[in-house]
Amino acid sequence: MTALKLGINAVEEELVSAAETCRREGIGIEVTGFAFAKDLDEGLKARIKRHAKAVEGIEPFSSHGPFVDLYASSSDPEIVRVCRDRHTQALKASRAIGASIYIAHLNYLPMIRNPRYLDRFVPAVAEFWTPFAQEAEKAGITIVLENLWEPGPDLQKRVVEEVGSPALQASFDNGHALVFSDMPASDWIEVLGEDLAHCHLHDNYGDRDEHLVVGQGNEDWQALLGSLSRHAPDAFVVVENDSLEPNLRSLTVVSELLAGLA
Repeated sequence: MTALKLGINAVEEELVSAAETCRREGIGIEVTGFAFAKDLDEGLKARIKRHAKAVEGIEPFSSHGPFVDLYASSSDPEIVRVCRDRHTQALKASRAIGASIYIAHLNYLPMIRNPRYLDRFVPAVAEFWTPFAQEAEKAGITIVLENLWEPGPDLQKRVVEEVGSPALQASFDNGHALVFSDMPASDWIEVLGEDLAHCHLHDNYGDRDEHLVVGQGNEDWQALLGSLSRHAPDAFVVVENDSLEPNLRSLTVVSELLAGLA
């Protein structure tokens, strides 16, 4: 069984200590320093410099892009323009600090039940991400589209296939799926298969996105990790508890479960 590439996410205030831990443990890191509008509007040059210094030499290395209120499928060209501007800013910053993976949310809205919305969603999102993917190929960075409210992996799969670039792949967040989908994580991972390049792991009880330590909620971890090992062994797997101490507890649980699967 191929060993999965593991890492932890690092919030801004714990960036240095998280990076030091990743070096010591020989694991990867995901930064969130460019995930919110204020991060892109205030002190961006200093933030880039700080991140580049903190994460130097750590691999794998991913950077979470902005996601709040960014709807690339919007029929309003001004909203799409804002989405494009924000992702351009964050991708440029992520490239500057050496990230190899950039995470963006698909941001499908399942509460909109108008058939025309679903019909145009995949073409609109694919059109939005195609030029980004073309630039990403040249820059050596992979953009991954993460599930949030999506009921299943089909939309991710279709967008990735329509763009048709190795620089645009999928990310699976099991905690989001546990709340917003009836599909088991193991099945979701199997559907995405080789298109799955990145994964967020955390737990909850299925009613809200709590980002609990692995094993403290309802997730079937043996099935999930077994599916990852079989269907997406090259994915970068990031525990995402949003703080260093619970991240390390999750990492220990995941490592022990993987050892039991070997």
